[in-house]
Amino acid sequence: MHETLVHAEFIYADTKQSLDNLVGALLEESHRDVFVERRRRHRHPLSKPVNVTPLSEDCQPLGNEIPALTHDISTAGISILNVAPIEHRYLMLRFPGELRPPRAAMVEVVRHERAGPLWIIAGKFLVKP
Repeated sequence: MHETLVHAEFIYADTKQSLDNLVGALLEESHRDVFVERRRRHRHPLSKPVNVTPLSEDCQPLGNEIPALTHDISTAGISILNVAPIEHRYLMLRFPGELRPPRAAMVEVVRHERAGPLWIIAGKFLVKP
């Protein structure tokens, strides 16, 4: 069953199935061929614009969207590139474009790492147990 939640003005993926659908759609759009991810945490390179909204501890938006770029993705998590670290525990990632809903997901940041002039911000997708 395809499940999503509405948060503010976003519909976002919050189940394993809806995240599988979101990641599959992003990769399908990027690679223009269908795939099924078989390995649990295999990351796929993905360079795609993403809009990032920092969230409070209770997952409320904290300001405006920040444009960023994806670095890689799996159904378990994602890393993004930005010109500065985004020092919040939770983020809403919204993928612009013509993907079918959901086009957004919430992540918990697990690390920040400097990469030349950019920062890699890695997080795990938040899913219901």
